[in-house]
Amino acid sequence: MESLADGLSNEKFLGAVALALHLEMVLVLSHLLFVAYICYKDLYTDDWDRYSLEKKRTATLKDYADGVKSFFADIFICNTPFLSLSLYFSYDRIVYSTDPLWVSAIKFLLGYNLGRIWAYGMHRLLHTPYFYSRFHKRHHVIP
Repeated sequence: MESLADGLSNEKFLGAVALALHLEMVLVLSHLLFVAYICYKDLYTDDWDRYSLEKKRTATLKDYADGVKSFFADIFICNTPFLSLSLYFSYDRIVYSTDPLWVSAIKFLLGYNLGRIWAYGMHRLLHTPYFYSRFHKRHHVIP
């Protein structure tokens, strides 16, 4: 019986891993820019107070640095293997696509925006009383 590893083409799999790492670099850079903006607003201005769920919280730069370390662990330990495997099975359609650039751009923008809408909806769901108290609260609490 052939295992999954036997069925994987090394060249194709390495290409999928490289593509996953490139995509994750875009994610990491955009996330770090956004976090830097939030960090600045939170630590050095009063603009962010109205958004805080904890009115008496005292965030520090170290708290943000710890969050960034956790983010890197999530991305490279959890996301890389699954994204690489997913891209492996779509690799030929992505790399050898004959779509014109404008079609690829529309697909990218549509996919990105649908993903953001999905993420927003799931995050709002996590703020309902049932999910917030059981799972999501720790995301908003500084240890």
